[in-house]
Amino acid sequence: MTPPADVTDPNLNNNSATDTDAVQRVADLAITKTDGWVSMCPGTSTAYTIVVSNLGPSDVSNVPGQGHFAALVTSDSWTATATGGANGFTPGQRETSTTRWHCQWGTRITTRSRRHPFPAATGTR
Repeated sequence: MTPPADVTDPNLNNNSATDTDAVQRVADLAITKTDGWVSMCPGTSTAYTIVVSNLGPSDVSNVPGQGHFAALVTSDSWTATATGGANGFTPGQRETSTTRWHCQWGTRITTRSRRHPFPAATGTR
């Protein structure tokens, strides 16, 4: 910063300022999972729907896209769609332990999966 021409500044070395702020990312991820059933029989199939929404205000990267289902199930189909630019998956490709979703603020990922509990499955999840 330089003073006006008609002003004498005896110390030009102190005419600057620095402000450093840490940027803290904050995001509100909302996750719902439903199959629409209260109970089911092992060996029968059900369709699960998972919706991951980022309500903001920050973007989120590396959201795990796997692990939302009980261990005692198999899958015969999987689809995924996104709104608002979310990415990290291939529609029609099943989630894996390395799947990482990227959810910008205001985006939504919806997955639908037909699952079959193993005949020996018991309990709740």
